[in-house]
Amino acid sequence: MRSILILASITLLLATAVPVTYAGDAEGAMIYASHCASCHGDDGRGTAAGKKLGVPRLSADEVQDRSDRFLRTHVAEGKDKMPAFGHKLGHEQLIDVVIHVRSFWTPKQASN
Repeated sequence: MRSILILASITLLLATAVPVTYAGDAEGAMIYASHCASCHGDDGRGTAAGKKLGVPRLSADEVQDRSDRFLRTHVAEGKDKMPAFGHKLGHEQLIDVVIHVRSFWTPKQASN
């Protein structure tokens, strides 16, 4: 039993330390390009216009430390100067965008 727990712990550590590509990321990337990149930039670092609006760097811990639910709700309902996209995007599309935003997280951040 102890060896099973050790194996499970090692598997969990490896799974969380290696960046994973999700199937939804391709769809999320297309949605992101259409609705988000004009302010957040292709790489999530923000465009000149987005920086003037105060958009956060999407790889920043302040973004990546948020739950998927928080990010999905933020995209759906908007906040401050960010418009709401819930009326344009379905639930699965919102999830795909969150998956894509997670791809901006660096391997260094994922290993911490």
